[in-house]
Amino acid sequence: MSMYSRKRKFKATSEQIWDKITNPKDYSWRSNVPKVTIKNDRQYSEINSQTNSTETYTLVTQTKNESRALDIDHIDGTGRRTFELYHEDENTTTLKITEEFDAKNKFFQFSINRFFKKQLSIYLDDLDRALA
Repeated sequence: MSMYSRKRKFKATSEQIWDKITNPKDYSWRSNVPKVTIKNDRQYSEINSQTNSTETYTLVTQTKNESRALDIDHIDGTGRRTFELYHEDENTTTLKITEEFDAKNKFFQFSINRFFKKQLSIYLDDLDRALA
């Protein structure tokens, strides 16, 4: 299993960040997600424009404005994405995202690590622009 984490400070409240990361219906701020399909209130799928593949996310647990965990189901394996919010002060919040993934084909595990690094950077950059 691979695991990769990134964190970034935002000049935003935890509520503002929470509203973005928990609303898959509003994906207009995501530069690499051309389509989202809502399956139910706990599950949705995204198409990644770079890989043209579908990832399905299922909500596992969440505590409002603090943390959220989603299971990931992908053609190449399964995993979990965890969001943790740390309120620094009135208008500063740190967001930590951790991706864990178990590839079906162990040969691709190394390339998946590079993919996660790139995906998390894009996600955080997009979120930074959306909150500006």
